[in-house]
Amino acid sequence: MLFIPSQIEVNTDTNLGGTYAGYTFTVTKIADEGFYYFNASNTGGIVLALPSTVTEIGDKAISSYNLGKTKELRFYEVDSSTGNPKWENGSLVFDDSNNKLRTIGSNNFTPTYPLTKLPIGPELETLGEWAFGPKSQSGGNANITSIDFSECTNLKKLPDNLFCNMANLTSLVLPPNLEEIGAIWGTEYNSYGSAPNYNGQNHVLTGLDFSKV
Repeated sequence: MLFIPSQIEVNTDTNLGGTYAGYTFTVTKIADEGFYYFNASNTGGIVLALPSTVTEIGDKAISSYNLGKTKELRFYEVDSSTGNPKWENGSLVFDDSNNKLRTIGSNNFTPTYPLTKLPIGPELETLGEWAFGPKSQSGGNANITSIDFSECTNLKKLPDNLFCNMANLTSLVLPPNLEEIGAIWGTEYNSYGSAPNYNGQNHVLTGLDFSKV
């Protein structure tokens, strides 16, 4: 498990901490390319533990070859009075209700170890292109067969190339206040020289639900 803390305390030594020596910052974003050069020996798939304080995953934040092995994102609860993670019986308190993500940037989650569940929560507002699988990757997030945006009341646009890496997606529930749908299956050739819906992957979306729109 790769644990992302809910707070970061800057060293009190001004020679090390500089202007922000002694300050404590709440972690609210995984920065653009935050783990782009991350290297890990884990070859069985990484569980990424994020605090409920994180509201944004930046562009290419989780897209390096190694962190691309992320197979699951789990969100842990943070004590509002202390800012520290909540523990029960020696374990972090994980719950999908702790997913407070509002933004997932472009080019995240390589399909090396396909996610079993996408980090879609009710507060989601913005998705970048290739948010669920970067342009540079062939293959697909084969484990994802259905996506439900019905609780994402603030999500008004589905961008281009959003589902290019999802060959087995068969069911899609659209967000209730959707205003714009891009070329979600793909708009251009990728770096492997293959066309949208590449590597012979034919999208077989059989269930498109407009009932919440």
